[in-house]
Amino acid sequence: MLPIISHFVYLQHRSWARVYLNDVPVYRSPFMGPESRSGPVNHLLRQGENEITVELLRTSKQPGYEQTPDAFAFELYTVNNLDAPEGTALDRTLLSDVRYPKIFEDAPERFRRLPLFHRETFTIADPLPLPRFFEAPAAEFDCNGLPEQRQVVVDLHRRLAEGDSEGFLAELSLRFDCDERAYPGEARLRAGAKMQQWRDELFPYDLRPDGPLDLSKVHFEPRCGGRVAHVTRHDDRYVLEAACTRDPNRRLRSDLLMIQHGGRWRVFA
Repeated sequence: MLPIISHFVYLQHRSWARVYLNDVPVYRSPFMGPESRSGPVNHLLRQGENEITVELLRTSKQPGYEQTPDAFAFELYTVNNLDAPEGTALDRTLLSDVRYPKIFEDAPERFRRLPLFHRETFTIADPLPLPRFFEAPAAEFDCNGLPEQRQVVVDLHRRLAEGDSEGFLAELSLRFDCDERAYPGEARLRAGAKMQQWRDELFPYDLRPDGPLDLSKVHFEPRCGGRVAHVTRHDDRYVLEAACTRDPNRRLRSDLLMIQHGGRWRVFA
């Protein structure tokens, strides 16, 4: 069975960073820390050489401080004892470990400033299924996006506003398929299971957008040489923000990642 490769990102108070795997955003919160997140990332990785890019925008920790936690950390790892009893410490194999201030101290002197840009590569020996974005055709577009890209955002927002849950899931079907492709053998990550999770945890509580869609605020960013469109907002907020009217604690906040697939632009992550 192929390993599940996970990430962990940690930001200390008033730290703000962006992280990309193979030029696709894996962490890009519009908010400063403290914050930590984790999750599997096989869907962004391939066998052979892969690349991590970190943009550290702000931090409260200054280089030279001793005996204090890192202001920023990003780890990639596999877990060797997934079947261990609850409470057992994880036995992890680190694939990459990126931390600040170490990346500051390791940088050439002329680059030791904020914002700090850091890039490194690592190798995966396991034959991971190739993510679809590596083979997607490239396109040229600016921050306003192409008409067909904007239409995807309009359709998703409309489905939410109309309470069309099955139509919304259909718009995201490639995303679920890509997850299933990346994690073969993981029943919880099969397309059908992921769609059912949305049906069970969000749609019964009447998920609706926070307000009307304003396309003038939507921002389209070419990644991977134009093969990927990262869709967010000009103010760095999430492009999709919705709450459940029957349970306001259940929310959807998401940017969108699109590729051309089957002759049209579709959300893949």
